[in-house]
Amino acid sequence: GDEGRKIAVFAIMSDTRKTYSFLLAIMMWQTMNLLCDKALAEHGGSLPRPVTFLFDEFANIGKIPDIESMAAVVRSRNMSISVVLQSIAQLKANYSEETAQTIVDCCDTTLFLGGKSNETNREISEMAGKETVSILTFNESRGTMNSSTRNWNVVERDLIQSAEVGKMPRDEAIVLIAGTDPLRDRKYDIERHPRWKEVHPGHDGAICEPYEPGKSEEQ
Repeated sequence: GDEGRKIAVFAIMSDTRKTYSFLLAIMMWQTMNLLCDKALAEHGGSLPRPVTFLFDEFANIGKIPDIESMAAVVRSRNMSISVVLQSIAQLKANYSEETAQTIVDCCDTTLFLGGKSNETNREISEMAGKETVSILTFNESRGTMNSSTRNWNVVERDLIQSAEVGKMPRDEAIVLIAGTDPLRDRKYDIERHPRWKEVHPGHDGAICEPYEPGKSEEQ
């Protein structure tokens, strides 16, 4: 959050053992609290440089104390939180249903990359909202007195039903941003990025590990 300094901190733990997950949770909680206090004490309430917390596999990093309160206030401190989950059920397994819902509600943007959880699919369907569909029905009776009727009705249905969410192709994603219409589009193929070979070990021209811009394996 310091002006003029760019810092990236990576905290990595085992994704198969949760023995020390509480340490990572405490670290994240303490870091967010210290940055919030610093924003108030030294910068008038907002950090001069944006700070982003990217919680990949959020369900495996332990239970962060007061995360629902933190998620609601960090935005005003020029901080943001990104939570990556396999399903909503993972969030509810670590936190109460009310806390899990608060965390979801505090996220202005939801990126759904696909999944098979019925609960998550229903949640995405509800968040996408409704649409109106026009239905024209035509009935014809044949006999001594031929007759026909036409009925035009407007009905409401889910913009995308939960079953349709579950059947969505794996190369598509749904983006839900507060205050805007839902967006369904194709995922970006990262292997088409012009610098993909530089960061993918094993390719010709891959930059040495750890990644250092401008430094190649030959240097």
